[in-house]
Amino acid sequence: MIIFNRSAISVILGCCSLTLVSPVLHAESIQGSPLSSGSFYVGGFGGWGTSNDFQIRQSGVAFFSPSQHALGIGGLSEPLGIDSVGDSDHLSIGFGGIHLGYEWIIPNVKNTALTLIPGIELEGLYFKKTFSTELDNSNNILTEHDFADEFPMKTGVVLVNGVLALNWCMSKLQPYIGVGLGAAVNSITNADSPQISPPEYGVNHFNSDTDSQDWTFAAQTKVGLRYALNDHVRVFAEYRFIYLGNTEYTFGSTHYPTHVQTTSWEVDFDNMYYNTGALGIEFSL
Repeated sequence: MIIFNRSAISVILGCCSLTLVSPVLHAESIQGSPLSSGSFYVGGFGGWGTSNDFQIRQSGVAFFSPSQHALGIGGLSEPLGIDSVGDSDHLSIGFGGIHLGYEWIIPNVKNTALTLIPGIELEGLYFKKTFSTELDNSNNILTEHDFADEFPMKTGVVLVNGVLALNWCMSKLQPYIGVGLGAAVNSITNADSPQISPPEYGVNHFNSDTDSQDWTFAAQTKVGLRYALNDHVRVFAEYRFIYLGNTEYTFGSTHYPTHVQTTSWEVDFDNMYYNTGALGIEFSL
């Protein structure tokens, strides 16, 4: 027969209590990640950045009727293909966004004080800007017909991010990295395409339809630091590299009583990317 005295029972109960309480203590000790099994969080952020100088190409065909040729309008009797190319300028942009995420905690990496916190996020970004460029016509028949275009653009981006944060010795300060893939839509409204060589005053070559949009592939990488104000609120600062694939737009043909008729204008934007910095805040749910 096994006889338990009061001392033995006290030791057993104490061990059981420590076993049950220790996971809770560990979960509460990781600031900004209150649940050991995982937690949802929502965040908002805003920042500033610059774009690259990417290539823009505008192409179309101008038609000259015999009567216009006889009057000296246009100077040619056959259709004139126009293929103008230029580069955009570096452009500063402001942007904002929100994300909804879920993260897990993987404690005691290789029996050290390092804790891994992987997560996944659904994120949306928005920014707008106006790209300006001078386009040089490469046509061998007529070296003129150069344009100075403006493209007011609004961009919406949706990304799915994978995020990995590191927590050392249950610190409130956590470095993290992230990679995201998704899609973006660029919407251009009130585009303007005046000709500067030879000059045509008051003529927008997109005048019959100045709006267009296109979808493209989007990706980003980010690296940052986040600081837990308490178990449910944290702030962060980060660098983001945002990439958007090439896009194609169709604008309306040129329609003026005193101007030759044209086809619709095709405008191609090469790949775009942005170097940005952002500040934000997150709340656990």
